[in-house]
Amino acid sequence: MYRLQRAPRLQSILCAQISRQAFRPISRWSKAADENVRQVRLVSPVFNTRRLATFALYTGCLGSYVYWLSPEVEFEVEEVPVDEQGKVIKPSEGAGPDEDEFADSDSWFIPMTWATKLPRTFYKGSDAEWQEFRKMATDNTRQKRIYGRYNSSLS
Repeated sequence: MYRLQRAPRLQSILCAQISRQAFRPISRWSKAADENVRQVRLVSPVFNTRRLATFALYTGCLGSYVYWLSPEVEFEVEEVPVDEQGKVIKPSEGAGPDEDEFADSDSWFIPMTWATKLPRTFYKGSDAEWQEFRKMATDNTRQKRIYGRYNSSLS
């Protein structure tokens, strides 16, 4: 009936027609006039049970991670001294924070702005500090004396 060469070609033509008809709207390729078929587009709900459970799980994991691994931060409120008239008493100039109260060992550094690179400044040849450094660099006995005083002050 068909030659062997044309059979695969005919099959591909028939498959192409069927696949084209499958993607057309039903009203175009339907032959029965009394069929009342309406197209419906199915949309999954935005918040279904699985998405809510996943969101709750991830939120709980993130919250527990932040809670257990973040350090406890305590804030100290300093009272401002006020006289009888309600004016703030300024502290004396010599009084400053004690060395123990200045910065705790477990305090955090919080930068207030972006870091900027400062312009480099070099010593001039006539600078007194540079001249003293050059003298000390060539004097080995003076260096040993300075290192000895430094080491004795550390002990």
